[in-house]
Parts: sequence; structure tokens; C-alpha cells
Amino acid sequence: MKRISSQSKIRPRGLFLLGALTISVLAVIYFSQSVSAVNITWDGGGATNNWSEAANWSGDTVPGSGDIAVFDGTSTKDATIDAAFAGSVAGMQINAGYTGTITQASGVSLTVGSSGYTQTVGTFNAASTAVVSLSAASRWARVGRSIPTAARWLSVATPGPS
Repeated sequence: MKRISSQSKIRPRGLFLLGALTISVLAVIYFSQSVSAVNITWDGGGATNNWSEAANWSGDTVPGSGDIAVFDGTSTKDATIDAAFAGSVAGMQINAGYTGTITQASGVSLTVGSSGYTQTVGTFNAASTAVVSLSAASRWARVGRSIPTAARWLSVATPGPS
């Protein structure tokens, strides 16, 4: 009979610990992946021009604080940031192909997060009592566009101490 040394035997407890360690490492890797913002595109499919109407957005989903509101050639229908909108998006892009006008209603605030604001075409009008706030990590780009001289509606957060 062949003799097996205790060093070559894998013990059940050792297998359990190795399996638990492997599962733990995989769980840390899986759950530590950063979640990217989701692009939600204005498709203008709703009955109104309101941001708060889900039918106006791809997937019939109004963009929220973790999403990027995208305007492009998918629809050139004008859009109104209305009071029923939650007021916060991760980012906003007004891209080539969008020829409509985005109007921010009076008294309505819009906060743009770390994905920033980019406008290459189209028109963005904010009422005199409307406020656009950019987070400290946000970037603002109006390519080939000028920032209106009456830009009192733009509020840029300053980063805190490092």
C-alpha cells in the first residue's frame, strides 16, 4: 500500500479557507468597480417639452443625479427644464445635431455634477431667476459659444480644502 504524507494531503479546512479567500477577493473587485454615469438622450417623444415627462427621454426615463442628459440629432424638439424635474444631473451635453432651444423655467435650479456641461450647438436660455450650479469637480465647456454677459444665473462651487 502506498503511503501518503500529511504534507501532500489537502485538508478540508484548508480548502474552505482558500475558497472563502477567493470569494472575498472577487467580491471586493466586483463591488469596488466605479459606476459610470448613464447617457439618457432627449428623444422628444412626449406630449410636452418638459424635462419631467419621461416619454421625452430614451428608455422613457427622466435623467437623475447619476445620469448625463444628452441632446443630439435624435430630436430637435425644444426642451423646458420645468419645476417638476428633480433638479440634478451628473452631466449635460448639447451635441452636434441638436438645433432646438433648452429653456430653464423661472425659479428652477439645475445642478450639474462631475460629468460637466458641454455645449457645441443649440441654445440654452435660463430665466433671470433660474440658477445653474456646477459641482466643484464639474467642467464647463461651450465650444464656439460665448457665456452670456448676464451670466448671473451661473453658480460654480469652489472646492473645499484638500
